Amino acid sequence: MRLSLGPVPKPLVPIRGVPLLERNLIALLSKGWRHIVVSAPSAIPAIGGFVRSRGRDLARVFQAELVVLEEQRPLGNIGPAGQLRDAADTVLVVYADNLTTLDVQAMLEGHYRTGADLTLATHHELFRIPFGEVRIVDGRVTEYVEKPTHLVPICSGLAVLGRRALAALPADQPTGLAALATAMIRQGGVVRAFPHSAPWIDVNDAAAVTRAEALVAAERGFECWAARPDIDVVGVLLRSAEGVLLQGNETPPHTAPAAWGLPSLRVQTQARLQEAACDLLSRLGFRAITPRVLASFDEIDTAAHLTLRHHVYTGEVACAPLPLPSQGVKLAWVPESGIDVDRAPQVVIRALAALRAGN
Repeated sequence: MRLSLGPVPKPLVPIRGVPLLERNLIALLSKGWRHIVVSAPSAIPAIGGFVRSRGRDLARVFQAELVVLEEQRPLGNIGPAGQLRDAADTVLVVYADNLTTLDVQAMLEGHYRTGADLTLATHHELFRIPFGEVRIVDGRVTEYVEKPTHLVPICSGLAVLGRRALAALPADQPTGLAALATAMIRQGGVVRAFPHSAPWIDVNDAAAVTRAEALVAAERGFECWAARPDIDVVGVLLRSAEGVLLQGNETPPHTAPAAWGLPSLRVQTQARLQEAACDLLSRLGFRAITPRVLASFDEIDTAAHLTLRHHVYTGEVACAPLPLPSQGVKLAWVPESGIDVDRAPQVVIRALAALRAGN
């Protein structure tokens, strides 16, 4: 990832404006998981810092416990789970560089139902062999296939560890999931597969980031994860030669701090989203623009402890807007290059990510 994308730690690489680690935390929190441990290497303090700040803010909304397990030295991709053997009988392991909509609760139930010591999520992945494949019977070539594609069962990077698997993890040396599975099989342990067909991707380089963003855009479950959001919000991301239009209550920004966001309004029913977008544009002074859907996504308001579903529309404009009739509300065109991703509200960052991706 560093070679192809840069120095950002892999768990913090954003996918359509949201870090991989945050997407995985939300996937667990929104499905009822209330005791989560994030293993973070002490050599990369940004990961632990993210968990202690943004991660814990999210956990508080769900009344969940979020703990950082500091790895003073590398323990491998499954070794840290061994540190939890005295705190839990069963541990679900999720890797931050994977994204999936797999039903992890069903996986856990399957683990208990089958009496497994170790359960691995599995799916079939297509692989193309870069060579010509020959099939041989009694020394004779019966078939020659140029660069064939095979469907291969693979581990999806999620695992459920029971007591025996947790006990098998050494406390003083790095251990990988493959090594643990092999050891359990050799010891006569029960290692079960949990086959699934849910969307899944392993994000390990810049090309995979691009594929992951396309997958997240195509699969609604990644972005709209709340069964029932508290509030539906219609917003518009308007772009002109001067930048994008933001609104706020302070002096027009140069770097779009958190006080500035997209022009928006709350709606009572999703059946009137397009109508609400047109109404919002009319209030802004853009009556001739037909809005098109840009993106829908859920966001946590960590201050109000609410789930918001944003429905963002977009359009191209050529002139500055008329002022909003609401007293005290200001509008400003802000150059995209001047928007500080560390200070701007998440809705702006996510909407811009969707705009840049082309959907």
